[in-house]
Amino acid sequence: MGKPRRIAVVRFDDQVAAASSRFAVERAVVVLARGSGIAEVFRSEGATVLQLADHEIPAASDVVAVLAGTQASHVTVLPNSDELGEVLAAAVTEVCWPGRTCSSCRRCPRCRAWRHWPCTIRPAARRRRSAMAEAAAATRRGELTVATEQGITWVGVCQPGDVLGLLDGEIVLIEPGPATEPLVVGAARRLLDRMLAGGGELVTALPGADAPESLVDDLIEHVRAEHREVELTGYPGGQAEAILLLGVE
Repeated sequence: MGKPRRIAVVRFDDQVAAASSRFAVERAVVVLARGSGIAEVFRSEGATVLQLADHEIPAASDVVAVLAGTQASHVTVLPNSDELGEVLAAAVTEVCWPGRTCSSCRRCPRCRAWRHWPCTIRPAARRRRSAMAEAAAATRRGELTVATEQGITWVGVCQPGDVLGLLDGEIVLIEPGPATEPLVVGAARRLLDRMLAGGGELVTALPGADAPESLVDDLIEHVRAEHREVELTGYPGGQAEAILLLGVE
């Protein structure tokens, strides 16, 4: 078809290396958080936080700006909500050009396992890349919330106002409403007992905006009396969608 001319040989590894050199840090963690308390917990650990209002769905451009602003070659994203998956996927597609990779983890108590990730913000505690995935997989997630409508669950029929206990996304407990303080405290104890039935060493409790003020203190006393080998740590969550979030590691 003709004589070859102006031949150029390009080594793709060199291009990737050149792209990587444009990043300021190796790794960063970005958290999408609802609730001022949850946002502060992650900030205190060194994460970059995009704080959202209750039920807010951010624009993909806002997420892109935060991800790109980390100037990291690898970004771990903690969306904390299934409903943010579509927005996150669109943002990641824009941000992850050659030299940058992204990964994500789903739910809030599980997301605290990000501390095991080898981030540059914790150079003294670097561990292998799979450590975060292993820690998240070993964490059980609990949630206490109030039913907004009638529904059929695996453990019976719930009515509006009933207190529901969820374990890894499945309803395992129904307490007939209204959600008074004694009822919420009792439901939280029973849910925690169920979560610890399979073992556990550390419990993280994040009370929501509508949680009783004494809820965490009561759970600490309950753990001391019934599960002496377990340590419980509470942080003010401030989330509106759940009375209480629990993580058991």
